[in-house]
Amino acid sequence: MRLASALLLCGLVAHAVAAAPPAVVEVPRGDPAKWAEVRAERGRILRLSAEPASKWLLIDDAAADLFPADGGKIADFATPTDGRYKLVVTAPDGSAARVVVVVGDGPAPDKKPADPLVARLRAAYDADPERDLAKRQAHAKDLAAVYGVVAKAARNPDLGTAKAFIAFAKESATKMVDLDAPDGVRNLAGVRDVVAKDLAAIFPGDGPLTDDQRRAAAELFTKLAAALEAF
Repeated sequence: MRLASALLLCGLVAHAVAAAPPAVVEVPRGDPAKWAEVRAERGRILRLSAEPASKWLLIDDAAADLFPADGGKIADFATPTDGRYKLVVTAPDGSAARVVVVVGDGPAPDKKPADPLVARLRAAYDADPERDLAKRQAHAKDLAAVYGVVAKAARNPDLGTAKAFIAFAKESATKMVDLDAPDGVRNLAGVRDVVAKDLAAIFPGDGPLTDDQRRAAAELFTKLAAALEAF
């Protein structure tokens, strides 16, 4: 968090004590896979409330500050800069609310068409049966780390065939991502099924890996790792 915005919030809090308290906005509780918008004014405190007391995480904190208080029942948000600021509010039962605080006009939404692969990953991720958002995000980051390793392994001459490479990718994911899964259950199974289909397009059958296949596999898993890291 920037010092300037922290000092701004301290000044705003002091002003609020002398003046009327800020209006309180209840955190929207809807579909945990979607971002609910709340509007705020630049340079003024937005006080958010959550019931029951929750954990607060400001994701876009480069130009904003969030100060939880009252044991997690409220949090004061402030920023001197227009924009869209994402935060996640997690209740004691693990359920989470995603909130975007829109300050000023906010930046224009990205109108570029979504990458088809990333769109399929996102749809599978949002449909995952794990409703604890924190756990699902942790699994995504674990899988991103695995795929980063797999991307590098595409150049490994010891993995000489499509069968060997695919087995390495699957075993690596199982060892890293399924540590807390019940027997026979795969975490982020839908996401991994999307990956398997794209991988099958690169390796339509077994046989020695070609340079083009190695290059395509490395590019695929590099893209997968970056996409999952951002979920």
